[in-house]
Amino acid sequence: MKSKICVSNFMRTNVLSTNSNTPVQEAAKTMYENNVSSLLIEDDGKITGIVTERDISMARHVFDTASSSTVKEIMTSPVVSIDPDSSILDAAELMDRKQIHKIPVIKDGKVVGIISATDLVMLFSTFEKEELEKKFSYLVDKTTD
Repeated sequence: MKSKICVSNFMRTNVLSTNSNTPVQEAAKTMYENNVSSLLIEDDGKITGIVTERDISMARHVFDTASSSTVKEIMTSPVVSIDPDSSILDAAELMDRKQIHKIPVIKDGKVVGIISATDLVMLFSTFEKEELEKKFSYLVDKTTD
């Protein structure tokens, strides 16, 4: 049975965006100044990608490209999104399946929020252990104790 708790109840609505030609350092500064860990990339009125702190860190520390790059070079694209009426379990399963930590929430073609793995951890931490095990029984290895 799917959860009736909707993404819209736990998403964050303070979603910031920039365009793909924004320098990586400017994007990092925007995230820092606004205490957010990602920016949606919007070009010509459409979401074309997402850039996260991890993307910027990888560009800087692994590839040594952040100082001369634009977000277009390091963003994740295409963007995986979810509807605000979707279950939080659907969001968790989507994050797991796609190996992502943030999902823009889109309704009628417009961004209305973002939900992150951190948001889900905060929510799930309020559940009782037995309730979580029941909801995510397909993830539990029954052979170990």
